[in-house]
Formats: sequence, C-alpha cells, structure tokens
Amino acid sequence: MAGSIMAKPSKTQSVFSEPHMMGDDFTVDKSEKIVSKKFASRKAPTTEQIVEHTIWDEPALSGELVPEIPASALTYKKWYIQESKKTTLSKSWIMTFLLTFASGPWAVIGVFVLAFQGLGGYGAAAVVIFGPLMEEVLKITSALIVVEKRPFLFSSARQIFICCFCSGLVFSFIENLIYLNFYVANPTPQLIIWRWSVCVILHSTCSAIASFGLIQMWKESKRDFSKPKAFYMIPPLFVAVLIHGIYNSVAIFLAPFFK
Repeated sequence: MAGSIMAKPSKTQSVFSEPHMMGDDFTVDKSEKIVSKKFASRKAPTTEQIVEHTIWDEPALSGELVPEIPASALTYKKWYIQESKKTTLSKSWIMTFLLTFASGPWAVIGVFVLAFQGLGGYGAAAVVIFGPLMEEVLKITSALIVVEKRPFLFSSARQIFICCFCSGLVFSFIENLIYLNFYVANPTPQLIIWRWSVCVILHSTCSAIASFGLIQMWKESKRDFSKPKAFYMIPPLFVAVLIHGIYNSVAIFLAPFFK
C-alpha cells in the first residue's frame, strides 16, 4: 500500500492519489501559491456586497423555520434600518439633485453607445420599438440603481418622481440641441417649435409615468424592509414605451409636412 503512494498528483482515479492520502510526499502545485497570493491581496467585501449575498435572507434560514437568527447575522432588513437611520434628510436631497442632473446626460450617452453597437435595431423597428425602449429605460436607470442598491437614500416617493421627470427634461434638452444642430441642417421654424414643445412634453411625461413603477418598487421594499422587486416597475415602463412608440409612429407619418 505504501509503495502505491506517489509524490505528485496522478491522472489515475486511485484514492491514494488524493492529497490527504499522500502524506509528506505530497508537493503543492505552484499555481496554488499564486492563487493564494491573489486571494490574500483581495480587498475585503463591502457591507453592501455582504448583505447582497447574505444567507440569512434565504427562505430556509428565515421566518418560522429559523425563528432565532444570531444577533451577529447581517440581514437585508437589519442593514436597511441601520443605513436609513444614518441617512440624513439633507443627504437624501443632495443625492436627489445629483441624480436629477446626471440621469439625462447618462441616458443620452447610453443611447449613443448602444446605437453604435448595433443594439438599437434597424428601420422602422428602431424608431418605433427599440429606440423608445432604450430611451425610457436609460432615463430612469440612475434612479433604478439607487432603488435597487441603496433604497434608503430616498426619503420620499416624490424624490424618485423628481429624478425621473427631470431626467426626461434634461434628456429632451440635449437631444434637441443635437437634433436641431447636427441631424437637421436647416430646421424649419415649425420643427423647432415642435421639438421644444411636444418632444419635451413627451420625454418628461414618459419618464414621469415610468417613475411610478420605481416608486411602487421602493414603497414595497420600505414597507417590510425587503429587497426591491423589479417586476413592480414593468407595467408603468411598458406604458411609457408604448406612448413613446406611438408618438414616433405619428412623427414618421407627419415628417413630410415639416420638410
């Protein structure tokens, strides 16, 4: 038996090739040391990362199945309550105003990046379906990230509404500047008036409609301090995309009258 023990791992399926069966003759693979150094140099996970993957929110370890959760255990509810207490009203509104001015430009950049990658579709489908979908999702993305990752940063539902509504306003402002100065060489007065009235109303209204999904998502999470559920945002977002798509269809039909 002793003679069958090898100094190095073997390709055979023998149990005597297992490391714990090889005694002092076992030689650690050099790659193991490299991996060990990499793991040792890694930064410790943040509290947000820990709570996102905590096992104490699993059905088998929460509720009636395990009524006594250890005091040291970090659950999403405990984390939510702790962070809510540390978040002042002024900090919450500062975050709201930052998102208000950042969401619109972010959405414009996102649309261009996706379009360059060919993810915006082609022809009428790009204008009626994929374009409205990308724009409406991207305009509320900043607020969505906060609701999903740090919902305690919002102290009221109206902050979410303000973020999304203003994101639509800023998005339409930037889009009009690009459209009227680069896409159209000599825009007519009628087109300029249309862009700065109807288009602005469209983008801000659709973003406001989509915000109601985020608000419901945030409210349900805050009600019982549970992880936000994205499916609450789908119905209002669908309505916003539908309205945007219908508008674009009408705009295609009316385009010849503005030439």
